[in-house]
Amino acid sequence: MLSPRQQGRQAGFGHVSAGGWVADWRIPGLKDAIRPSSADFTGGSLRPNCGIHISVQSTLMNNQSEQYKRWEPIDGLPEAPMSGFDCSFACGILVLTATYASSGEGRELRVEFDDVEAFKVYAEFSDPWMATGLSLPSLTGVDHRWRCPLQEVIHSTWIARVMSRNGGLEPHWRHFVISTMDRTLHVMASGPPRKVELGSA
Repeated sequence: MLSPRQQGRQAGFGHVSAGGWVADWRIPGLKDAIRPSSADFTGGSLRPNCGIHISVQSTLMNNQSEQYKRWEPIDGLPEAPMSGFDCSFACGILVLTATYASSGEGRELRVEFDDVEAFKVYAEFSDPWMATGLSLPSLTGVDHRWRCPLQEVIHSTWIARVMSRNGGLEPHWRHFVISTMDRTLHVMASGPPRKVELGSA
């Protein structure tokens, strides 16, 4: 008869905690396969707990500071805020149609992201950015009081958390942000959009 700890090890049950993120996983044959090293984790430790408990801080969650940068996928974009957007998602493709306001009124931006791993939408004051204290790029000219509606997040902690949950992802993902006057869309995609078009609303 195996003890609960031995049963857990044999089944490959575990619990992972990394940078405030917690999840459970099950990997057959884990007792033979798991070999944490400094190349994979920093501050890693193992301890039995009816299986295996791993407490790690992934190298993705390093000391590099998260930054919001202006993102200009095409030339000639209005230096104006956006009033709203609609989006649809199917087969890994996210299509966004956003309308400009103020000095950009009457213009419409269409963006198609392919190979999207994740996306999320927040109302203005629910966006996690509110708690970070990080600065956002601002518009210039008559609409200088507004933040730039198109941004890219460098050293994204959101991407780091998603990759910690899904160990099969390659480290090439990018975090794009589309902000309107009262909503924010975050997109985790494998690269820049496959199509960006500016037209009339």
